[in-house]
Amino acid sequence: MKTTWTFLVFLIGISAFAQEPNNQPTNLQFQNVKAYVFDLSFLPSDAEKYLVVRSTSPLSFIPQDGQSYQVGQGVGNGKVFSVMANTFMSIREVVANTKYYFTVFGYNGTGANIAYKKNNPLTGSVTSAGKQPGSYYSGLNLAAPSFLDDLKFRLNSGRQFQTYADYDDLIIPNLLERDTINGQKVVNCQYSGETKVYTPPFSFVPLDYSREHALCRSWMPTGGNTSSQEGADYHNLILTQQSKVNARRSNNPYGIVANVTYQYLQGKLGTDAGGNTVYEPQESIKGDAARNIFYQIICYNGLGGQNWGFDNLASQAQDQDLNVLLTWHIQDPVSPAEIAHNEYVYSLQKNRNPFIDYPDWVDCIDFNNVTIKSGCLFTFGTEENTANTFAASVYPNPAVRGGDINIQTPVSGPVSWELLSMQGQTVQRGNGTLISNTSSWTPGFYILVLRNGDSVRYNKISIVN
Repeated sequence: MKTTWTFLVFLIGISAFAQEPNNQPTNLQFQNVKAYVFDLSFLPSDAEKYLVVRSTSPLSFIPQDGQSYQVGQGVGNGKVFSVMANTFMSIREVVANTKYYFTVFGYNGTGANIAYKKNNPLTGSVTSAGKQPGSYYSGLNLAAPSFLDDLKFRLNSGRQFQTYADYDDLIIPNLLERDTINGQKVVNCQYSGETKVYTPPFSFVPLDYSREHALCRSWMPTGGNTSSQEGADYHNLILTQQSKVNARRSNNPYGIVANVTYQYLQGKLGTDAGGNTVYEPQESIKGDAARNIFYQIICYNGLGGQNWGFDNLASQAQDQDLNVLLTWHIQDPVSPAEIAHNEYVYSLQKNRNPFIDYPDWVDCIDFNNVTIKSGCLFTFGTEENTANTFAASVYPNPAVRGGDINIQTPVSGPVSWELLSMQGQTVQRGNGTLISNTSSWTPGFYILVLRNGDSVRYNKISIVN
């Protein structure tokens, strides 16, 4: 009798991962650290490729085997910057005075069989640079009656012209665009906050975007042709959506909209409390726009044979309320992104926006007629403390009128303080490390003089409503 045996064979599918690398890369280095870019490099290991993640605090993420990650993808509290074999890269999407953490994982394989070396990834951090005026303003006499003319000469001396057409090739990729997934990029309209995702390269017309002039071309005595320096100056240009934003601002002055006639996201057009038609951008760009205009007025004052103060400019310029710009300048102080922009434009044009480097200079200038206010005290800021000084921090800064201001210092003994206006006049004096009687102070910039025995320290502060 023949016996037949039937064997049931179950095939169990096993998803085999690639061999995990034996070692992580080593020797993470940062070079050429600027306010807007820096280079990253490391020594390779036996891994085929490297997952490079950036974060602004130590990374809370571990990659999963079998899962691919894309450049621009958010992972944990970080963002993927590279998934390649490269061990050297330039890091963009950088703003000034910011600490960035990097974590690098080696990996082998692709797709579903990818395997990461998870333990002991390569880590390191770097802090981007801040303002770097160097010797740019050296030789200027802050007390000279000719200071504004001398400053204008400095802004134009050695100036290198950059074309209006090159803005999308220079400013967009190096300052404003960011990586997102699927090989795409993203920018934001700086007036409305709109997010625009696109497949690079960036192009104005297909995306309905434009280069907005903070100080409008039609206001300029020369007409501001974009082939001219004043019409193409990168310090005066702001990236905006065209049809819903830039065209709506048109040549209208900036202002606080009390009665809205048109709004797109955070940008508004309408009339102010006095019935004037004004455009109001989102909060985060208000101070930037004001400082752009202040720069443009000083840099080109006298061009075309005319004073560039608001009282003398063309079109709707004379409707611009200077007090609005001065308020925005204080309420929206210089940001890390604005410093990065100033530093990068300086690398191209070889000139700087002095009101980003020294914001308190604004308080010393009447931009209606481009004159120095009587008795005003220009300074180079807290960097000018004498050798006989002491450590101290003043916070909050900017401070709210009517609120408390704290002085923190490790020195022993009594501390006295004196608040000076930018004209050098004493506003108030007191003793101690808490200033609580500020309700009578008007918004603006001040110099707070601290004294401890024979030691003196100067701190710039601003007061806002």
